Amino acid sequence: MKIVNDDTNPLITSIITTYRRPLLVQRAILSALNQIEKRVRVLVLDDASGDDTEKVVRELMQRDDRIVYHRHNPNIGLVANFDYGLQHITTPYFSFLSDDDALLPECYAEALRQFAQCPAAMFAVFGTAAVSDTGAIMGMSILRWKPGFYEPPTGIEAMVTYGVPIWTGIVFRREIYSEIGGLDPEVGIGMDRDFELRAAARFPFVVCHTPGAIFRVETLKPNGARHPYPFHGIWPGRPKMMEKLGRNEFIPPAIRTRVTQILENQFRRNLPGLGLRYIYTGQLESAIEVANVLATHYRSPVIARIIRAVLALRKVGGTTLTNALLGLAYRFNGLSRAWRQRITAQEPYANTARAIVEYYRAQRNIGT
Repeated sequence: MKIVNDDTNPLITSIITTYRRPLLVQRAILSALNQIEKRVRVLVLDDASGDDTEKVVRELMQRDDRIVYHRHNPNIGLVANFDYGLQHITTPYFSFLSDDDALLPECYAEALRQFAQCPAAMFAVFGTAAVSDTGAIMGMSILRWKPGFYEPPTGIEAMVTYGVPIWTGIVFRREIYSEIGGLDPEVGIGMDRDFELRAAARFPFVVCHTPGAIFRVETLKPNGARHPYPFHGIWPGRPKMMEKLGRNEFIPPAIRTRVTQILENQFRRNLPGLGLRYIYTGQLESAIEVANVLATHYRSPVIARIIRAVLALRKVGGTTLTNALLGLAYRFNGLSRAWRQRITAQEPYANTARAIVEYYRAQRNIGT
């Protein structure tokens, strides 16, 4: 039986980008269609997959007319694909959803409630659970945030201090796009952070601890098929993003300096771990690039030498020994992170976390 949308004026567009993940995108689409708030338009953007993606989506379209499908030819890349979706928003609100992620059922309904309570808010932020393939919660975004209404410049200060939220759990007003423009391809895979920071620099927003989305996390494997993004997708995009922020006239000069310095320090602290991840997953060229940036841009020759030493150890001792040592380090780091999350999380989140795991496991027969 086909579901027909009786409301000719949907309120929220779910922009779903996909590339060669026909089963996973099915789960993402269904998570948008199964929202408690039914006035939804699902815009599926296929970046020239050339596999069963179109077939899977069109089968869903036979059952629900709220789906709109577009296939690019040729492939235009992740940033341009998301930006294409932005350019084709026709509803008052929208959100971004990657093909391997999912929305929780109350996300859009809760977003509309938050906008009704805070009419000045230009976007609503919800918790996003990072969930492994087995259904284990690896983390929850915005736990450090206090729920409530944030106005500029307090909002952008909070964003860099407490962590830029995962945009999977954010619902935006359409006016955001007309005011701040689309996604910037020059910042690479940091286009989501850049978009959020530009929005927070100019407009108020509301933060709600209600989880709204699931962000799928694949376990890192030695020389595995799924790696971190290559470093050329991060650098020089990250310094370009911070340079733009440093020139943003909507942020008071003193706060502008403080915000860019915080982001700079955060990125610098994360680089050594990123370099080791690249070695663990076999992306040796990216590891070398990280070491070079640490040595030349951040003047950290000692840390750069450590990364190069691990690379040398891999060449001499082989991948087995090196990956065993790195694997132990990651397990320890994961346990430490999980313990910190456990301490930080408030008791109401425990029940919510269990509900998320149950929901995710119930969906595992889809997209696996």
